[in-house]
Amino acid sequence: MAIHVNETRIRGNVGKNAELRYNQKGVAFASFSVATRPRRKNRDSGDWEDGPTEWHQITCMGALAERMAKQAQKGTLVDITGRLTYDSYTRDGENRPRTVAKIWARDAQVMNFQAQKEPSSTPASDGDNEEIPFPAPPED
Repeated sequence: MAIHVNETRIRGNVGKNAELRYNQKGVAFASFSVATRPRRKNRDSGDWEDGPTEWHQITCMGALAERMAKQAQKGTLVDITGRLTYDSYTRDGENRPRTVAKIWARDAQVMNFQAQKEPSSTPASDGDNEEIPFPAPPED
């Protein structure tokens, strides 16, 4: 018997502060968006380039939702692991159905990276920082 896995992981910046709400049973739900920018190596120049911004809709529940509502502020770098789902809807006045991909977070971490003001005197462990797939978080 085959084992099926539906798990996705993204790391990016929160687009707007998380919105917290509760259902009738008192269970917390938080929703927010995360932006990622894939990096690609230009075949002609050999330079790394940022691709277009991709937006991801995140939903989490329970204690995770309450924690992320406090911590997931606009611009914050987060690491999200969860299940990919799809919602379909039709806008008023349109006959064409739309589908939106969402991630139901199982785990979410706020990444507290400190931007270095000056280059470190110790070399990086792998010696090649150009292969980091995510841009540095914005400086305050």
